[in-house]
Order: sequence, then C-alpha cells, then structure tokens
Amino acid sequence: GKAAREAEKAAADASWVPDPVTGYYRPANRAAGADPADLRAAHLGQTYARA
Repeated sequence: GKAAREAEKAAADASWVPDPVTGYYRPANRAAGADPADLRAAHLGQTYARA
C-alpha cells in the first residue's frame, strides 16, 4: 500500500554510496563538502580577498 511505497522511498533516499574522492561511504543525498578557500573568497569582499 501507500505506507510500503513511502518506506521504500525513504530507504532509497538514505542509501549509501562510495565517495569518489575519499572512497569512504557517505549518504547519497548529502552534498559534497565545500572547499574552505572557496567559501572564504565567496563571503569576503574583494578588498579582503587581495590582502
């Protein structure tokens, strides 16, 4: 029934896959980690990025 389909969908959402960079398993629906240098450049203004 409907509950079985919802449980099947939840199981598919929580599947684990190997990370292509590290090789460790991670949830398939998790985004890749952001690079700290890219985050810094995105959040700081141009005057701070040159310093």
